Amino acid sequence: MSDSEGSYDDNEDVVQQYRVPRTKWLRKSYHQQLKNVHVPSALATTALDFDVETPSQETDSHFHESIQRWREISVQPSFISFASRVESMSRSFALLLHNWKVIVELWIQVVAVCEEEALTPLLDMLQNLAHDLRTTLLPSYPALLTAVLDILPSTNLQPTTADPSSSTQPPKSARPLPTPNTIKTLLTTLSSLFRYILLPNAKQLLRPSWLLVKQTMLSVVRRKGAGMSGEEIERTLAEVWGGFVMRKLKGKEVQQEAVDLLVDACVEQHGGVTWIWVSAIQAPNGTIHPSSKALLSHLVERYLAEGKEEVVAGVVVLWRRILTAAINWTTSAKSFDNISELMLEVYRHEVKKDEEIDSNERIARVWKILAFACSAKKGTRIQSG
Repeated sequence: MSDSEGSYDDNEDVVQQYRVPRTKWLRKSYHQQLKNVHVPSALATTALDFDVETPSQETDSHFHESIQRWREISVQPSFISFASRVESMSRSFALLLHNWKVIVELWIQVVAVCEEEALTPLLDMLQNLAHDLRTTLLPSYPALLTAVLDILPSTNLQPTTADPSSSTQPPKSARPLPTPNTIKTLLTTLSSLFRYILLPNAKQLLRPSWLLVKQTMLSVVRRKGAGMSGEEIERTLAEVWGGFVMRKLKGKEVQQEAVDLLVDACVEQHGGVTWIWVSAIQAPNGTIHPSSKALLSHLVERYLAEGKEEVVAGVVVLWRRILTAAINWTTSAKSFDNISELMLEVYRHEVKKDEEIDSNERIARVWKILAFACSAKKGTRIQSG
């Protein structure tokens, strides 16, 4: 074999070594795309509070600045029509405060019929409006929350009972499924409404807000076909309620009411309620959120005092899921301290009340949830003491 023939294989190896690998484009389904949609971070929701750019001399409201910013980006007709009508009403904070009812009514009317491309700027503008006016929007809060939730396919794509096959086909007049980016913006808008309006008025708004969110979650999950991914949309709503409502509630009465609402729904809506609890207790870096102990203490009280067997069985399943998620999320027994301390305190308290352990129903219930914590990871998350 000649030298030239012998060097052919070597040259081919060099070419193979430096050949750029071919990247295959994979199409992701709607369900797969929604798996990457999560609740916004706390820093993202407080960006307006730490905005270093002071409002311009022409206006002193974030809402008016958002109109100007989006008019440079979006040319969608519905948004342009809305922005043109409300811009003169919000040139100053005084004008915004005077015309806010008209602006809210126009926003609700436009968002109900606008195209997909207009939703992102409209939702962003509502975030800025909520930041500017806060509890001033309280009278219109139910209508605003309903309008935001109606963007989701739960209320826009209702199956008909006349023709069973139509349950997989959306009505012609229905809005298309919102894109994952639109849902991300919607979650941020919900967190703003909850932060600025719901939490300061939790005693008044907690129950009606939960009923609206609960109904939307149920409707989304029950809606099948047409490319729907109800479980993933339910999860995103649960993350917002758990991370921006349950964690932030102040006062034992309000916290207990929030826990009672979730317990009452855990039988019918076990998946969504589980996601709410998991989102409420998980903190970054494999730790448990500091508010978890207070929230779970209310859950223990309701669990031990509950008289309905159906609800007790549902709460037992809920406890198993919460503890399993928490144990797998945490990295050590120290990071699980908030929960382990609570469970041991409850057990000691119940034992002191009645020395006959076997005859005490409350202690038997405590044993059930302790067994869940001790069986996972060989009990390494429970510290004795």
